[in-house]
Amino acid sequence: MWDAISGKLLFTLKGHRKRLVEIAYNPDGTRLATASDDGTARVWNAIDNAPSLLTLKHSPYSVHSISFSPDGTIVATGDVSGTVKIWNAVSGENLHTFDVFQGDRALQNEVSLQRIAFSPDGQRLATAHSDGIVNIWGIDTWKVEMTLTGHTQGVDGVVFSPDGQLLATAGWDYTARLWDAASGQELPRPLPTFRAKRLRDAIFSPDGVRLATASEGTPPELGGITIWDVKLWNITSREEILSLLGHFDSVNEIAFSPDGKRLATSGADGTALIHYLDIDELMRLAQTRPSLRVLKLQECKDYLHQDPCPPLK
Repeated sequence: MWDAISGKLLFTLKGHRKRLVEIAYNPDGTRLATASDDGTARVWNAIDNAPSLLTLKHSPYSVHSISFSPDGTIVATGDVSGTVKIWNAVSGENLHTFDVFQGDRALQNEVSLQRIAFSPDGQRLATAHSDGIVNIWGIDTWKVEMTLTGHTQGVDGVVFSPDGQLLATAGWDYTARLWDAASGQELPRPLPTFRAKRLRDAIFSPDGVRLATASEGTPPELGGITIWDVKLWNITSREEILSLLGHFDSVNEIAFSPDGKRLATSGADGTALIHYLDIDELMRLAQTRPSLRVLKLQECKDYLHQDPCPPLK
Protein backbone atom coordinates (compact mmCIF):
# COMPACT_ATOMS: atom_id res chain seq x y z
CA MET A 1 0.00 0.00 0.00
CA TRP A 2 1.35 3.40 -1.04
CA ASP A 3 0.63 7.01 -0.17
CA ALA A 4 -0.81 8.38 -3.43
CA ILE A 5 0.60 11.87 -2.82
CA SER A 6 4.14 11.20 -1.61
CA GLY A 7 4.67 7.75 -3.12
CA LYS A 8 5.79 6.45 0.28
CA LEU A 9 5.34 2.74 0.96
CA LEU A 10 2.92 2.39 3.89
CA PHE A 11 2.76 -1.37 4.40
CA THR A 12 2.71 -4.71 2.57
CA LEU A 13 -0.07 -7.30 2.68
CA LYS A 14 1.05 -10.92 2.60
CA GLY A 15 -0.95 -14.13 2.37
CA HIS A 16 -1.34 -15.35 -1.21
CA ARG A 17 0.93 -18.21 -2.24
CA LYS A 18 1.08 -17.30 -5.93
CA ARG A 19 0.88 -14.31 -8.25
CA LEU A 20 -1.63 -11.56 -7.49
CA VAL A 21 -3.87 -11.02 -10.54
CA GLU A 22 -6.33 -8.26 -9.61
CA ILE A 23 -7.35 -6.01 -6.72
CA ALA A 24 -10.54 -4.08 -5.94
CA TYR A 25 -11.53 -1.58 -3.26
CA ASN A 26 -14.95 -1.57 -1.66
CA PRO A 27 -16.95 1.66 -2.20
CA ASP A 28 -15.85 3.43 1.00
CA GLY A 29 -12.20 2.43 0.60
CA THR A 30 -11.94 0.62 3.93
CA ARG A 31 -11.50 -2.87 2.50
CA LEU A 32 -9.44 -4.34 -0.30
CA ALA A 33 -10.14 -7.57 -2.16
CA THR A 34 -7.43 -9.50 -4.01
CA ALA A 35 -7.57 -12.31 -6.58
CA SER A 36 -4.70 -14.73 -7.09
CA ASP A 37 -3.35 -17.59 -9.18
CA ASP A 38 -3.45 -19.68 -5.99
CA GLY A 39 -7.20 -20.21 -6.49
CA THR A 40 -8.27 -17.94 -3.64
CA ALA A 41 -9.48 -14.41 -3.10
CA ARG A 42 -8.86 -12.47 0.09
CA VAL A 43 -10.49 -9.49 1.75
CA TRP A 44 -8.25 -7.17 3.77
CA ASN A 45 -8.56 -4.16 6.04
CA ALA A 46 -7.22 -1.43 3.74
CA ILE A 47 -5.93 0.83 6.51
CA ASP A 48 -3.39 -1.46 8.20
CA ASN A 49 -1.21 -4.49 7.53
CA ALA A 50 -3.22 -6.97 9.59
CA PRO A 51 -3.79 -10.51 8.27
CA SER A 52 -6.61 -10.89 5.76
CA LEU A 53 -10.12 -10.69 7.17
CA LEU A 54 -11.49 -13.35 4.82
CA THR A 55 -10.03 -16.08 2.64
CA LEU A 56 -12.44 -17.08 -0.13
CA LYS A 57 -11.53 -20.51 -1.48
CA HIS A 58 -12.77 -20.16 -5.02
CA SER A 59 -11.37 -23.12 -7.01
CA PRO A 60 -8.16 -24.91 -8.06
CA TYR A 61 -7.89 -22.50 -10.98
CA SER A 62 -6.47 -19.00 -11.19
CA VAL A 63 -8.91 -16.36 -9.98
CA HIS A 64 -8.71 -13.85 -12.82
CA SER A 65 -11.10 -11.14 -11.65
CA ILE A 66 -12.76 -9.73 -8.55
CA SER A 67 -15.34 -7.01 -7.97
CA PHE A 68 -17.28 -5.49 -5.08
CA SER A 69 -20.95 -4.70 -5.55
CA PRO A 70 -21.71 -0.94 -5.43
CA ASP A 71 -23.06 -1.21 -1.87
CA GLY A 72 -20.03 -3.21 -0.72
CA THR A 73 -22.05 -6.13 0.63
CA ILE A 74 -21.09 -8.64 -2.06
CA VAL A 75 -17.83 -9.77 -3.63
CA ALA A 76 -17.87 -11.54 -6.99
CA THR A 77 -14.94 -13.69 -8.11
CA GLY A 78 -14.32 -15.36 -11.45
CA ASP A 79 -11.73 -17.96 -12.45
CA VAL A 80 -10.24 -18.84 -15.84
CA SER A 81 -12.49 -21.90 -16.20
CA GLY A 82 -15.57 -19.66 -16.18
CA THR A 83 -16.82 -20.31 -12.66
CA VAL A 84 -18.21 -17.20 -10.95
CA LYS A 85 -18.88 -17.17 -7.22
CA ILE A 86 -20.84 -14.60 -5.24
CA TRP A 87 -19.78 -14.06 -1.62
CA ASN A 88 -21.05 -12.18 1.41
CA ALA A 89 -18.36 -9.52 1.83
CA VAL A 90 -18.62 -9.59 5.64
CA SER A 91 -19.07 -13.26 6.54
CA GLY A 92 -17.42 -14.85 3.50
CA GLU A 93 -20.45 -17.08 2.90
CA ASN A 94 -20.75 -18.38 -0.68
CA LEU A 95 -24.16 -17.10 -1.77
CA HIS A 96 -24.25 -18.40 -5.33
CA THR A 97 -22.11 -20.17 -7.93
CA PHE A 98 -22.63 -20.34 -11.69
CA ASP A 99 -20.70 -21.16 -14.87
CA VAL A 100 -20.53 -18.51 -17.59
CA PHE A 101 -19.76 -21.09 -20.28
CA GLN A 102 -22.82 -23.11 -21.20
CA GLY A 103 -23.69 -25.52 -24.00
CA ASP A 104 -21.03 -25.87 -26.70
CA ARG A 105 -18.91 -23.11 -25.19
CA ALA A 106 -18.49 -25.16 -22.02
CA LEU A 107 -16.70 -27.83 -24.06
CA GLN A 108 -14.16 -25.41 -25.51
CA ASN A 109 -11.24 -25.76 -23.12
CA GLU A 110 -9.36 -22.87 -24.71
CA VAL A 111 -12.05 -20.33 -23.73
CA SER A 112 -11.46 -18.48 -20.46
CA LEU A 113 -13.11 -15.85 -18.30
CA GLN A 114 -11.08 -12.63 -18.33
CA ARG A 115 -12.93 -9.95 -16.34
CA ILE A 116 -16.11 -9.27 -14.37
CA ALA A 117 -17.77 -5.97 -13.42
CA PHE A 118 -20.93 -4.92 -11.55
CA SER A 119 -23.27 -2.27 -12.93
CA PRO A 120 -23.57 0.92 -10.80
CA ASP A 121 -26.99 -0.13 -9.49
CA GLY A 122 -25.70 -3.58 -8.58
CA GLN A 123 -28.44 -5.31 -10.56
CA ARG A 124 -26.24 -6.73 -13.32
CA LEU A 125 -22.85 -8.36 -13.69
CA ALA A 126 -20.82 -8.24 -16.90
CA THR A 127 -18.42 -11.05 -17.79
CA ALA A 128 -15.78 -10.74 -20.55
CA HIS A 129 -14.28 -13.78 -22.23
CA SER A 130 -11.31 -14.84 -24.33
CA ASP A 131 -13.51 -15.66 -27.34
CA GLY A 132 -14.57 -12.02 -27.69
CA ILE A 133 -18.03 -12.43 -26.18
CA VAL A 134 -19.37 -10.33 -23.29
CA ASN A 135 -22.41 -11.47 -21.30
CA ILE A 136 -24.64 -9.37 -19.04
CA TRP A 137 -26.23 -11.32 -16.19
CA GLY A 138 -29.18 -10.31 -14.01
CA ILE A 139 -28.40 -10.86 -10.33
CA ASP A 140 -31.99 -11.83 -9.46
CA THR A 141 -31.97 -14.88 -11.72
CA TRP A 142 -28.28 -15.18 -12.66
CA LYS A 143 -29.40 -15.69 -16.24
CA VAL A 144 -27.92 -14.01 -19.30
CA GLU A 145 -29.91 -10.88 -20.14
CA MET A 146 -27.89 -9.98 -23.23
CA THR A 147 -24.85 -11.06 -25.19
CA LEU A 148 -22.53 -8.52 -26.80
CA THR A 149 -20.68 -9.62 -29.93
CA GLY A 150 -18.37 -7.45 -32.00
CA HIS A 151 -14.83 -8.07 -30.86
CA THR A 152 -12.98 -10.45 -33.16
CA GLN A 153 -10.63 -11.61 -30.40
CA GLY A 154 -10.67 -11.87 -26.61
CA VAL A 155 -11.85 -9.11 -24.26
CA ASP A 156 -9.64 -8.22 -21.29
CA GLY A 157 -11.48 -5.13 -20.03
CA VAL A 158 -15.15 -4.48 -19.28
CA VAL A 159 -16.62 -1.59 -17.28
CA PHE A 160 -19.95 0.22 -16.88
CA SER A 161 -20.10 4.01 -17.04
CA PRO A 162 -20.87 5.72 -13.70
CA ASP A 163 -24.47 6.39 -14.75
CA GLY A 164 -24.93 2.82 -15.98
CA GLN A 165 -25.99 3.87 -19.47
CA LEU A 166 -22.87 2.68 -21.28
CA LEU A 167 -20.57 -0.31 -21.20
CA ALA A 168 -16.99 -0.12 -22.45
CA THR A 169 -14.94 -3.11 -23.56
CA ALA A 170 -11.22 -3.42 -24.35
CA GLY A 171 -10.08 -6.18 -26.66
CA TRP A 172 -7.20 -8.14 -28.07
CA ASP A 173 -8.35 -7.01 -31.54
CA TYR A 174 -6.76 -3.59 -30.87
CA THR A 175 -10.11 -1.85 -30.32
CA ALA A 176 -12.13 -0.27 -27.53
CA ARG A 177 -15.89 -0.40 -27.99
CA LEU A 178 -18.83 1.38 -26.39
CA TRP A 179 -22.22 -0.27 -25.98
CA ASP A 180 -25.68 0.91 -24.96
CA ALA A 181 -26.09 -0.92 -21.65
CA ALA A 182 -29.89 -1.09 -21.97
CA SER A 183 -30.16 -2.45 -25.51
CA GLY A 184 -26.77 -4.07 -26.02
CA GLN A 185 -26.28 -2.14 -29.26
CA GLU A 186 -22.73 -1.12 -30.10
CA LEU A 187 -22.09 2.57 -30.67
CA PRO A 188 -20.58 3.31 -34.09
CA ARG A 189 -16.89 3.34 -34.86
CA PRO A 190 -14.80 1.25 -32.46
CA LEU A 191 -11.60 3.04 -31.52
CA PRO A 192 -8.15 1.67 -32.35
CA THR A 193 -5.81 1.11 -29.46
CA PHE A 194 -2.55 2.88 -28.67
CA ARG A 195 -0.07 2.10 -31.48
CA ALA A 196 -2.22 -0.85 -32.65
CA LYS A 197 -1.61 -2.89 -29.52
CA ARG A 198 -3.77 -5.38 -27.68
CA LEU A 199 -5.85 -3.64 -25.01
CA ARG A 200 -5.59 -4.80 -21.42
CA ASP A 201 -7.99 -2.57 -19.47
CA ALA A 202 -10.56 0.22 -19.71
CA ILE A 203 -11.96 2.62 -17.10
CA PHE A 204 -14.35 5.57 -17.10
CA SER A 205 -13.50 8.80 -15.31
CA PRO A 206 -15.71 9.46 -12.26
CA ASP A 207 -17.83 11.96 -14.22
CA GLY A 208 -18.22 9.51 -17.11
CA VAL A 209 -16.90 12.00 -19.66
CA ARG A 210 -13.60 10.28 -20.39
CA LEU A 211 -12.57 6.71 -21.10
CA ALA A 212 -9.01 5.53 -20.51
CA THR A 213 -7.63 2.41 -22.17
CA ALA A 214 -4.39 0.55 -21.43
CA SER A 215 -2.38 -1.40 -23.98
CA GLU A 216 0.26 -4.09 -23.93
CA GLY A 217 3.86 -3.70 -24.93
CA THR A 218 6.86 -5.99 -25.22
CA PRO A 219 10.26 -4.40 -24.59
CA PRO A 220 11.64 -2.42 -26.29
CA GLU A 221 8.10 -1.53 -27.41
CA LEU A 222 6.19 0.56 -24.86
CA GLY A 223 2.80 -0.07 -23.35
CA GLY A 224 0.63 3.04 -23.22
CA ILE A 225 -2.55 4.69 -22.02
CA THR A 226 -4.98 6.55 -24.26
CA ILE A 227 -7.75 8.82 -22.96
CA TRP A 228 -10.83 9.44 -25.10
CA ASP A 229 -13.70 11.91 -24.85
CA VAL A 230 -16.85 9.77 -24.62
CA LYS A 231 -19.00 12.67 -25.85
CA LEU A 232 -17.03 12.71 -29.11
CA TRP A 233 -17.21 8.95 -29.64
CA ASN A 234 -19.25 9.30 -32.83
CA ILE A 235 -17.05 12.00 -34.34
CA THR A 236 -15.39 10.74 -37.51
CA SER A 237 -11.91 11.91 -36.51
CA ARG A 238 -12.03 9.93 -33.22
CA GLU A 239 -8.94 11.73 -31.94
CA GLU A 240 -7.84 10.93 -28.43
CA ILE A 241 -7.54 13.61 -25.76
CA LEU A 242 -4.21 12.41 -24.43
CA SER A 243 -1.68 9.59 -24.79
CA LEU A 244 0.49 8.69 -21.80
CA LEU A 245 3.83 6.91 -21.76
CA GLY A 246 6.17 5.85 -18.98
CA HIS A 247 5.96 2.06 -18.76
CA PHE A 248 8.52 -0.09 -20.55
CA ASP A 249 6.23 -3.11 -20.84
CA SER A 250 2.49 -3.82 -20.93
CA VAL A 251 0.15 -1.61 -18.91
CA ASN A 252 -2.05 -4.06 -17.02
CA GLU A 253 -4.40 -2.03 -14.81
CA ILE A 254 -5.54 1.60 -14.67
CA ALA A 255 -7.64 3.62 -12.22
CA PHE A 256 -8.79 7.24 -11.95
CA SER A 257 -8.55 9.17 -8.69
CA PRO A 258 -11.97 10.10 -7.23
CA ASP A 259 -11.66 13.68 -8.54
CA GLY A 260 -10.58 12.48 -11.99
CA LYS A 261 -7.43 14.62 -11.99
CA ARG A 262 -4.96 11.75 -11.76
CA LEU A 263 -4.63 8.30 -13.29
CA ALA A 264 -2.80 5.41 -11.63
CA THR A 265 -1.29 2.70 -13.82
CA SER A 266 0.47 -0.57 -13.10
CA GLY A 267 2.72 -2.30 -15.59
CA ALA A 268 4.40 -5.59 -16.33
CA ASP A 269 7.68 -3.71 -15.89
CA GLY A 270 7.12 -3.89 -12.13
CA THR A 271 6.24 -0.22 -11.67
CA ALA A 272 3.15 1.79 -10.77
CA LEU A 273 2.84 5.37 -12.01
CA ILE A 274 0.65 8.35 -11.11
CA HIS A 275 -0.18 10.55 -14.13
CA TYR A 276 -1.41 14.13 -13.71
CA LEU A 277 -4.34 14.90 -16.03
CA ASP A 278 -5.39 18.39 -14.95
CA ILE A 279 -4.12 20.92 -17.50
CA ASP A 280 -3.50 23.70 -14.95
CA GLU A 281 -1.56 21.31 -12.73
CA LEU A 282 0.45 20.06 -15.71
CA MET A 283 1.29 23.63 -16.72
CA ARG A 284 2.53 24.45 -13.23
CA LEU A 285 4.67 21.32 -13.15
CA ALA A 286 6.06 21.85 -16.65
CA GLN A 287 6.99 25.48 -16.09
CA THR A 288 8.37 25.24 -12.57
CA ARG A 289 10.80 22.35 -13.07
CA PRO A 290 14.58 23.07 -13.06
CA SER A 291 14.55 24.22 -16.71
CA LEU A 292 12.42 27.24 -15.68
CA ARG A 293 11.19 27.90 -19.19
CA VAL A 294 7.84 28.40 -20.90
CA LEU A 295 6.69 25.48 -23.02
CA LYS A 296 7.25 25.81 -26.73
CA LEU A 297 4.25 26.06 -29.06
CA GLN A 298 4.86 22.59 -30.51
CA GLU A 299 5.13 21.12 -27.01
CA CYS A 300 1.71 22.52 -26.14
CA LYS A 301 0.28 20.93 -29.27
CA ASP A 302 2.00 17.58 -28.74
CA TYR A 303 1.53 17.11 -25.02
CA LEU A 304 -1.29 19.37 -23.85
CA HIS A 305 -3.32 19.53 -27.06
CA GLN A 306 -3.60 23.31 -26.67
CA ASP A 307 -2.62 26.11 -29.05
CA PRO A 308 -1.49 28.57 -27.86
CA CYS A 309 -0.19 27.64 -24.43
CA PRO A 310 -2.57 28.66 -21.64
CA PRO A 311 -1.11 31.28 -19.26
CA LEU A 312 0.56 30.07 -16.10
CA LYS A 313 -1.72 30.72 -13.12
